[in-house]
Amino acid sequence: PGDVDDADSQGPWVFGVYQAPNRTHFYAVDRRRRVDLLPLIQKWVAPGSTIVTDEWRAYDCLTREGFDHENVCHKREWVSKRGFHTQGVERSWLGPKATIVKRGRGTPYLQAHLYEANYRLLKRDTGRPLFMELLMDLQSLRPAS
Repeated sequence: PGDVDDADSQGPWVFGVYQAPNRTHFYAVDRRRRVDLLPLIQKWVAPGSTIVTDEWRAYDCLTREGFDHENVCHKREWVSKRGFHTQGVERSWLGPKATIVKRGRGTPYLQAHLYEANYRLLKRDTGRPLFMELLMDLQSLRPAS
């Protein structure tokens, strides 16, 4: 798997990085190879962080790249003997996936839908309507007069 081209023929794929409790980044990738995923991991995950993945071969390099890498073999278990799991990112993806599949996974707007999902997940626990959050964020970008 990991770097085999045939396994990637059904893309685009959605790759997710999850940091508890609500920081999630989803990205559309055409391939699931190490060379495609590692730059995203290096961009969003601090060196030395613990990364929990499934056993996709593209993740085999994470320890060499300076991360504490734990993996879960979903053929045998959903939670590793050491208590690690991928349920955070899987759960975060459920809502956006249902919406995005309706809109069309293969559309040229897939990444835009994923940016929206990232924003919604980031702002979901603020207690304010999402539109108000957006207005406040836009106002904070406005240069001071």
